[in-house]
Amino acid sequence: MLTTVIGLIYYFTIFPIILANSVLTLGIFGFVLSHIQLVLETNSISLLIARYLMFPTASSQLFDKVLEKNGQSSFLIECKKKFLQQDINKIKQSSSTTKRSKFVQMEIYWINYLPFKILFLFYHIIRSILPIVISLIPVIGPITVTVLCSPAIGKHLLKRYFQLLNMNKRQIEKVSHRHWGQFVSFGLVAGSLQMLPYVSLLFEFTNLTSAALWANDVINKKIKNFHD
Repeated sequence: MLTTVIGLIYYFTIFPIILANSVLTLGIFGFVLSHIQLVLETNSISLLIARYLMFPTASSQLFDKVLEKNGQSSFLIECKKKFLQQDINKIKQSSSTTKRSKFVQMEIYWINYLPFKILFLFYHIIRSILPIVISLIPVIGPITVTVLCSPAIGKHLLKRYFQLLNMNKRQIEKVSHRHWGQFVSFGLVAGSLQMLPYVSLLFEFTNLTSAALWANDVINKKIKNFHD
């Protein structure tokens, strides 16, 4: 249903521009390629919307359930206890903060942190737009984006494991760089499956299950030196 709605919106807005450009440059071959592009782009956009609006809670629950079924209940309990303790510490810390210190912190934030946050925001916007621009290239565009984004796809699917261990961005980047080949190969296969129209949402769950099994192997030390 979501893919159909997104497809109709895409068809009456962006698609006419792509179709005109493809037909003018490639003729009848461009007509065929533009319709293939329509299917791939519609699928990618609908998956992106579903992933960030519908899946966050369900994906975490699925990931935890797979770990639990593979005998990692004690690991999950220990990680969630640490989360609870961290929340309690944050509440205590915030309650002991005076109004004066809050004012000072706000002043430091506006002067020292906000300008850099704005720069990082522009960086992330450009970084997000670039794959979209590349994906507009008929047929090879979405495939190229999948290959380029394969490490990020691997990290995204393993995100819940990183959350359970309370790993920061620097630690995650260190792990992904050390095991770059594993993240690329896993992300490439997962991304290729998610390119299949109308079944991409199903493969999102199967990919999460595979990521949870990967995490289970890491916990059981079947994959050595994953963190260190």
